[in-house]
Amino acid sequence: MQVGPVFIKRVLAFISVLAFGWVVHKLWSFEDWDYFWDHLSQHRSEAISMFAIQLGLLVLNLALESQKWKILVSPIAKISLEKSFSQVLKGIQLGLITPARTGEPVGKAVFFNPGQRTRVMFLSFAGSIIQNGVILVLAVLALLFIGFEIHTFNHQVENYYTLFDSWWITGTGLISLTTLFIILKSHPGAVRILKTTQKHLLVFKRYQTKHLVQVTVITVFRYLVFSIQLYLLLRFFGLTNIQNGLLSVFIYYAALSFLPSAGAGDLGVRASVALLIFGQTTLIAPAIVMASLILWFLNLGIPALIPFFSGIPSLLIPKVQNKTLPT
Repeated sequence: MQVGPVFIKRVLAFISVLAFGWVVHKLWSFEDWDYFWDHLSQHRSEAISMFAIQLGLLVLNLALESQKWKILVSPIAKISLEKSFSQVLKGIQLGLITPARTGEPVGKAVFFNPGQRTRVMFLSFAGSIIQNGVILVLAVLALLFIGFEIHTFNHQVENYYTLFDSWWITGTGLISLTTLFIILKSHPGAVRILKTTQKHLLVFKRYQTKHLVQVTVITVFRYLVFSIQLYLLLRFFGLTNIQNGLLSVFIYYAALSFLPSAGAGDLGVRASVALLIFGQTTLIAPAIVMASLILWFLNLGIPALIPFFSGIPSLLIPKVQNKTLPT
């Protein structure tokens, strides 16, 4: 079925409204605002400089992500940095309101021709795999540097799941794999699906080595940017151990990415993992949760609100209609 530009325009606008409502709901339901305002009143000068730095790092973060996405989709389409930025924002919006941010690739792919969208989503997944690889490597290095046996993560993670959780996760995984195997083995359309998937994966053959190097380097720099963001917030709220604090941030992002949960984009999950990693430091629980909230609002909330307030969907759809969608 052919999807017209007008329909896509309405869907993008609807996503903006949902994202706006979700951000407002999360901020409204947060319970530690009293602690935040008390701490802010006692550290006003530091707060101004800290938030100025955070906004600068946010701009750098979005610029790096936009450049990375521009390179990632280059085998399919040559897009400007401005259009890449718009697609990144829409991906963040849809990822914010879907479990485990599964909607992010869809939010980016909607800007392309119908025949290109599946390949675009594969490229988005490839970018996520590279990012998770960077997170994993730096977390392992951090654990080796600190010493896994002495880091509180080693003891805290043992109590993160109950025995029921462990059996539930293991059982769900085994059932899912078994079901997938049966479907692929018996379903008459499985071979056709696999061939179609293989066809879409051929897009990766168009990559040159320099493109993969560029994407990896940008991913590393972007990871360092949002790691520094969290580290500075923790310092603002009282973290004193500089070296282990920064290394613990690397471990935090690894736990957020790889521990099974409802979704890393959800504020509750982020706060729970933060308490798990930083709970044995000099920080009190409200400070840890507050740092998680601010980082969530900076890196997910603000980017999700930009299209809503700037009217990006209305401005971009004519460009999509003329350049990337069939008429």
